[in-house]
This record gives sequence, C-alpha cells and structure tokens, in this order.
Amino acid sequence: MEDTKQKVESPGAVTLSEERSSIPLPEPELKPERVQKELGLAMAADRARRVRGWGWSALPNLGGFVRVKRFGSARVAAMYAMFATEHARFTGQHVSVSIDSLGQVAILLQAPDPGLTEKGCQFARDLG
Repeated sequence: MEDTKQKVESPGAVTLSEERSSIPLPEPELKPERVQKELGLAMAADRARRVRGWGWSALPNLGGFVRVKRFGSARVAAMYAMFATEHARFTGQHVSVSIDSLGQVAILLQAPDPGLTEKGCQFARDLG
C-alpha cells in the first residue's frame, strides 16, 4: 500500500509568511501577566483619546476627566447637573459636579486605576 498525502488549502487560510508580516510575534520570554497589563493600558489610552475628542480634559493628578459646560442660566445648569449625577448613578460611574451662579457646570468623571472603562467612555459620550 502506498501512503499518499494531499495538500488541501482553504481560500481563507493564512500562510505562516503572511501571518508574520501582518502581526508582530511577541517575545518568547514575555509573561502572560505582562501582556495582559500592556493590553489593558493600551485600551485605556485609546478610550482616553476618544474622550478627549468629545471635549473632556484629562486630569492625571486627580485620576479622571473633566468637562465644563456653560448654560444661559444657573437654573438650566442645575438641571443638567442633576441629569449628569442621575445618569452616573444608573451607569455606575463616580462623578463630582460643581455649579456656579453664572451657569457653568464642571463634571469630574473619576477613572479607576487601569484607566477609563468602556462604560465610563460611554458615559462621557452620553454627556457630550
């Protein structure tokens, strides 16, 4: 009997040479914990860039992001502040809100240690 092997290629298959050109291979000595930590930091940095694009400013010393909005009256500012705190409560975000008599509202969105979560990012987007 003769052993014959047939090479079958699927149309979506990636060869080893193609894979190396598009995806950098990790260092062999890299520990899984380090990879996970670096990935988490990269994702948090991406979320922070998106939030800054929506008008929020990073405050690294306070561990969060701030957004100041101006309204025509203090009453409207107070209503917006109430909306922001209620929305934060329903979405599980930690915020501090300050209002002045000129109709300005400052919202500080606190980011946990590894960085802003996806829920925090969505909260910032919801508030505009």
